[in-house]
Amino acid sequence: MNPNGILELTVASSAFEDLETIPFEHTQFGANRSVPLAWEGAPEGVKSYAVVANDPDAPSPRLRLFNFTHWVVFDIPPDMASLEPGLPVKPLLEKGIKQGKNGYGKNGYAGPKPPFGEHRYIFTVYALDAMLGLDPAKTGKKALLKAMQGRILAQGKITGLYKKG
Repeated sequence: MNPNGILELTVASSAFEDLETIPFEHTQFGANRSVPLAWEGAPEGVKSYAVVANDPDAPSPRLRLFNFTHWVVFDIPPDMASLEPGLPVKPLLEKGIKQGKNGYGKNGYAGPKPPFGEHRYIFTVYALDAMLGLDPAKTGKKALLKAMQGRILAQGKITGLYKKG
């Protein structure tokens, strides 16, 4: 349990280990297939899951660092504990899963594409006490995080690395 009373989920990917390189096929230099994720350790009362993927090492136009959002997924049913690789790049998926806006303003996964240097890509999974029911056309990371306030029962993360070849 973290200091905020939120339980820890264990998050893994069959494509890479924590703090290891994300395979080329999951980058924008490759096929841009979404990474597979799996999680465990959710407490009782979970009504949905959400995933946010960020690059905290992305340079802004002024070369200061900022968090670039690569993926926003929510309303993942509580009976699911994984996402398959290569999800379609569209707002609505099977089972009511929704993909919000990434940093490019598009719905769905946008894989790593660092302009230079090695970047970290942090995939955070949240276990929530409600389905959020947000409109994916209007939901980016900021709106999702706001809607999740006070609803997070557990969370966990895995970090992948990638540098331009």
